[in-house]
Amino acid sequence: MPAIGVRAHDLGSMGAESLGRAAAAQGFAILQLAPAKVLPDCPPLPEPMDAEWAAGVRRSLGLSGVRVAVLGCYVDVCGPDDERRELAVRRLSHNLSLAAAFGSPVVATETPLSGGDARECLGRLREELGRLLPEAEAARVALCVEPVMGHAVSTPRAMRDLADELASPALGVILDPVNLVDPGSRADPCGPALEAVEILGGLIKAVHVKDFVVEGGEKRVARIGSGYMDWSRVVPLIAAAAPGAPFIIEDQDSEGRAAGLKLLSS
Repeated sequence: MPAIGVRAHDLGSMGAESLGRAAAAQGFAILQLAPAKVLPDCPPLPEPMDAEWAAGVRRSLGLSGVRVAVLGCYVDVCGPDDERRELAVRRLSHNLSLAAAFGSPVVATETPLSGGDARECLGRLREELGRLLPEAEAARVALCVEPVMGHAVSTPRAMRDLADELASPALGVILDPVNLVDPGSRADPCGPALEAVEILGGLIKAVHVKDFVVEGGEKRVARIGSGYMDWSRVVPLIAAAAPGAPFIIEDQDSEGRAAGLKLLSS
């Protein structure tokens, strides 16, 4: 059975000790943590977090047997504004430097199209990752990109090509099968996940778990097990291709989290 966790800010805003208790009470021993979204005492931007504070968060979570599996740092390192992009790169670099203090083996981000066309955004992403990946390698942390339909890295193949070009052992993938689905397609909703497993394999360092329906031509989040994603097909394949990758439930209420935990534990 894979390790199963929850996105911390879906549980609400609270101190680290309370967060650990809340996660454990719902059956979760791991978290994806974006500190500024959850922890009221997280230093506000532009103040940096520090290793002592991060280690304190780790200890407080550990009182309930909970740990950070993914440190979320969702910043835009693709945009055309040089000053904003540099600030984003510095934030991501800062998170890489603190991952060990948090006890997290993974730092994750997305790749939004915030300006320019996809090719230009991908070029900027490639350049910035080239700066950051040596830091991740030195810290022995996986710097993970989450492919999302409509983003600079929008398909499993695009992610594979990027990984092959950069050739860094520190580059990994956060796989969110729902975020790869085209709502206008009538193809198998599990198709992108199956393609990702085949193409990306061991690059997958964590998996986001939710469900969806299509309404008015757009995807809407649904309770796990009530939508179009057949996780019973997908989970065994991911677990075999990327052993050790945790499954992180996101965008669910308490009933959805319970349904996801039951499904993933079966």
